[in-house]
Amino acid sequence: MPALSHRKTLSLAVLMASGLAAGNAAAQLEEVVVTAQKRSQSLQDIPISITAYDAQDIEAMRLIDAQDLGMVSPSLQMPAYPTSSNNLALFIRGIGNADSVVITKDPTVGVYYDGVYAARSSGMLSDLSELERVEVLRGPQGTLYGRNSTAGAINFINAKP
Repeated sequence: MPALSHRKTLSLAVLMASGLAAGNAAAQLEEVVVTAQKRSQSLQDIPISITAYDAQDIEAMRLIDAQDLGMVSPSLQMPAYPTSSNNLALFIRGIGNADSVVITKDPTVGVYYDGVYAARSSGMLSDLSELERVEVLRGPQGTLYGRNSTAGAINFINAKP
């Protein structure tokens, strides 16, 4: 009989501890709102592999320009284009096109500034200091973003004045 009461006591203690831990974890989560699916949604509710950085994240990680995103984003590589000082070759999950600056070759990573498609990665080494957030969407995004987003898309959202 004493073993049964110890089991009940132990079970009750475990249940209470797990309930408290879950309550604390839920209280600490910050909601991040993104527009990856062309409407504002919580990052937790989107069925897309996405990484979002807001202005505080950009400042805390000391990201200076777009190439720095390649150092902090999983599966995003942004090496400098070999023959140009301000162009980047974009790769997501190993899929990309190093020759996307050539007019006859379309890029495989879509780049968007406030929802407007940038056809080439020319001048992409811009400053990140005045952005509200950056969204890196991994995987094919052709349904929402159309052509040239086979590997994924990068959204740069400027801060409102």
